[in-house]
Amino acid sequence: MSSWAGVPIEDRASERRARLLAAALTLVEAGDEAVTVRATIREAGLNPRYFYESFDSVDELLGALFDQQGDELQARLEATLAAVADDPTATLRTGIETVLRFLTEDPRRARILVSGWPTSAALIERRRESAQALSTQAAASARAVVGDQVDPLIVEVFSTMFAGSMGALADAWASGRLGDDLSAVVDRAVGLTTAMAAPTPEAPAP
Repeated sequence: MSSWAGVPIEDRASERRARLLAAALTLVEAGDEAVTVRATIREAGLNPRYFYESFDSVDELLGALFDQQGDELQARLEATLAAVADDPTATLRTGIETVLRFLTEDPRRARILVSGWPTSAALIERRRESAQALSTQAAASARAVVGDQVDPLIVEVFSTMFAGSMGALADAWASGRLGDDLSAVVDRAVGLTTAMAAPTPEAPAP
């Protein structure tokens, strides 16, 4: 008897998609070349028909895997940041620590979110969108603190630099280049970000 007997068609498709995503995540650890249609369906115990039922290509599969992991990270951030919403410094610290800890818990997440597949169009676009969203959020947070006291261009430059720096920090942490002391890395990241965000003194009049 088929394993899908009695299961509604929509639920069957959803379950197969979930199995393909889980299979791809398993394969991620072996490197960029490991995630292929053949390897994914073999790992998932499905046939090619079911792969193409859910995804047009491996690139689309990787994009869906990014969305899945990104949603998990966003849920984690929302949960941890809720308790420190009124404290900008605590929010910064908690946010950085949550992201780095999330990557530490499962190194495969870093390959999807920040470091693997440099030629994947789906991942390039999603990472760009993620960086833009972080920049927008950082700018909003900065404006909430400084109000109209600082040149808006400075706020935009700071938020853009912060978003780029966080991507590089996450990549470096996940690769082990920053050691294994998470607290020390977070302390320094918070200190440097705070210093970068400090108001720039007015230049003396000539």
